[in-house]
This record gives sequence, C-alpha cells and structure tokens, in this order.
Amino acid sequence: MKFILEKNRFPAMQVKTLFFVLILLCFSCEKEDIVEFNCTTDKVSEAQMIPFSNQELGCKSYLDLYTFEGEEYYTIGNLCMDIEAIYTNCNGDMICKEDNKRCRRFNKDAEYFGIVGIAP
Repeated sequence: MKFILEKNRFPAMQVKTLFFVLILLCFSCEKEDIVEFNCTTDKVSEAQMIPFSNQELGCKSYLDLYTFEGEEYYTIGNLCMDIEAIYTNCNGDMICKEDNKRCRRFNKDAEYFGIVGIAP
C-alpha cells in the first residue's frame, strides 16, 4: 500500500515545473493587451446607426473604430461616396483638426478594429 501512494505523488521536479508555468501564464498578459471600448454604443447611437453584425454594406454609411495612444477614434465611411475622414474620440474631439505631428502619427500608427455601426 505504501508503494502505491508514493507512486501517485508528483515528483518535486514536476511540481516545480507546473508552478513555474502557472507563474508565466499569470504574468504574460499585460493590461495594455486588453482593449475595452468605452463609447462605441454611444457613438453608434449618436450617428443614428445600429450595431454592425456583418450586414451587407451596399451604399449605407458605416462607423469605423480605431485606437491610438489608448483612446478610441471613430469615423464615418461609405463605399459609394467620397467622405472626408474626420476622426473623433469619445469626447468628440478631432485628432486631425489641423495637420500636425500627432495627426501624422495617427495616420501611421492607429490600429483599425473594424466597422462597429451601420445605417439602418
């Protein structure tokens, strides 16, 4: 009986390895990797749109979402019309009100998340 109990125990090396892997998993995800969209619902409503769920775009206007330096930016697009891209954050502030370094960095480095709203 004593032999069976000892055989089922994890050897110390396996326990240490498991503990090390668990620690690595706990610290591998940084807070910066987690994206939370704070005002998407408000922006979709404000633009008088409905949430996008892979509907056909056709010639309907749609709302795009970008993130840049920890902020969300939205712009309205349409496949059938040329519309000037005006990127606004949750407060309605335009990032490219004038051509400045921050605007150029936005155009270069902003991360595109996709369409979040579409005209009904």
